[in-house]
Amino acid sequence: MLELDLLDKTYLDEQIKNFPWTTEVKAGRLPVAVGRDNKGLGFWKAEGFQKFAYPMLECILEEK
Repeated sequence: MLELDLLDKTYLDEQIKNFPWTTEVKAGRLPVAVGRDNKGLGFWKAEGFQKFAYPMLECILEEK
């Protein structure tokens, strides 16, 4: 979605920053900003992808 410009990196970074993570989820690795320092998804770990896929993805893409 990012490569096809269907989702804006700035929007995604803001959603990641402001997402209401629960205490249990915060205990591990959280997804980092996608556009920060042009590092992108290459610096995400498997746990970050897992937490992004559920529950975050369905919440932030609900309007898209």
